[in-house]
Amino acid sequence: ISEGIVDTGYNDYGPAWLDNQTNGFGEYTIIPQESSILTVWEEVMDHFLMEEYVQADAILTDSLDTFQYDLVMFQDSVLTRTYYMLREKLDTTFVDNNETGLPDDDVVGSFQNGWGLYILNPEAQNKNMVIQVPHPCDDFLSSYIGMEIFLQCDAFAYQIAGAGREVQWTEEGNYSNDRSLSDPSRNENSLFHLFHKAVTDSLENNPPHSPVVLQVHSFDNESHDNILRSIVLSGGYDAGNANKPIRDVTDSHLDLIHFTEEYPIPAGMYGDHPDVHITYYYQVHYNGSFVFEGDSGSYSIPHTYELLGINTNRQLLDLHSGFNHNGVYEPFVHIELDEKPLIFDAIDLSMEELLSQGLLPITWRNYENFLVYYQPFV
Repeated sequence: ISEGIVDTGYNDYGPAWLDNQTNGFGEYTIIPQESSILTVWEEVMDHFLMEEYVQADAILTDSLDTFQYDLVMFQDSVLTRTYYMLREKLDTTFVDNNETGLPDDDVVGSFQNGWGLYILNPEAQNKNMVIQVPHPCDDFLSSYIGMEIFLQCDAFAYQIAGAGREVQWTEEGNYSNDRSLSDPSRNENSLFHLFHKAVTDSLENNPPHSPVVLQVHSFDNESHDNILRSIVLSGGYDAGNANKPIRDVTDSHLDLIHFTEEYPIPAGMYGDHPDVHITYYYQVHYNGSFVFEGDSGSYSIPHTYELLGINTNRQLLDLHSGFNHNGVYEPFVHIELDEKPLIFDAIDLSMEELLSQGLLPITWRNYENFLVYYQPFV
């Protein structure tokens, strides 16, 4: 992922030793509005979604000097699935030493354009499900949990931004995330949003329902005093009447909350702590009531007005355009994951312990505690 910092401390990127953000490690190429680049990429993505891989690859080959993208077929021998990817070529002249002095955590190779990675699973079991990760740098849990959701749910598409949101911005006044140009949730002139449009438009009339986009984020709980749960779910800032998959208002209870065990985290899993009840695991934005029917009784799911996503989120606005909020399914699910659940503070588990500081190079192994903690949701 292309990295950059404009205002140190404005965004929380996690412990510096985990993945120190390095200015100049990769670039982000701004795509102007109405640029011919967007037109060419629309054609590529149309071919890609129609499984016309030869045609898509031919365009990418012709544009290789500019786009730096390959179309890759990846055969997963473990899951016996075949994935197709639009993948930007690594430029190995970019080297990130993470400023630790330890060669084992050096990263060789970043991107000239930083436009992201796009994966299709044509034979997916859940053909209406799309997983999005727009902020892989400062929402540092999102790419790992997002990929687990994609794989375990056998979803149709996965997309992840190729640059941090401070890599490019308007440079007007003081930095704020609203002035970012490399944040695809704010900038629709991006491959990320083009892919979103192409995929969701292709699924619009696909039975049994229109697309469901799960956009995965993570948050620093120290900056959100009213968020006292690990997972915040919403249909976005304007979707109080939450429906499936967030909340099933019928007695069938076919929703994400009811698909989770009543006690997602058993006692003693991470040390000396009690069971974590589902009412301490989830917080949801909804109107009216939301009652979890568990084995031991009925429980109200805590409500939130925070962490619902910005009101300018381009993917949310696209899916909510003309959307009936009284429908059965939410087309857009905003997911926020606590980057240090409160149970870890309660038992004095440090981020160094949770993320296995010293285990190099940084890989999935370092995130095992978080992958296990969020597995009941996945």
